[in-house]
Amino acid sequence: MTKKFTKGQEVYQISSWDDKGTYVIKHLIVESCGKIQMTAKYKETGNMLERNIRMETIDHPRCFMAVVVVNDCPNPEEFARQEATKYIADRRTAMEKQIEKNADNEGYVRAVQESLDALHEPRAVYFSK
Repeated sequence: MTKKFTKGQEVYQISSWDDKGTYVIKHLIVESCGKIQMTAKYKETGNMLERNIRMETIDHPRCFMAVVVVNDCPNPEEFARQEATKYIADRRTAMEKQIEKNADNEGYVRAVQESLDALHEPRAVYFSK
């Protein structure tokens, strides 16, 4: 894995808020980026992001997170909605497979079905500029 971002770059961090379809878009400035993690601050306030962004999280197929350079993403809301839609579809498929695979475990199936029923259309809860 190589360095993806450089100090001073403006990026959007897009991530799942609740794993049900709600996502967050943060407008950030990269402070430091290595092979393992990245630190950033909010563009609007200059406050540091509360957590470091781990590079493997961005690449992990089961996590909904993207970090994109501002210049490469003229419409972050649309990009986030598309990514969230794909993520929800993948989660729905995985949950349906789990229900099928564990059909004889009534409690497990009920719990997975409740999680499946909680999925909703993508929506943003916060956007920092």
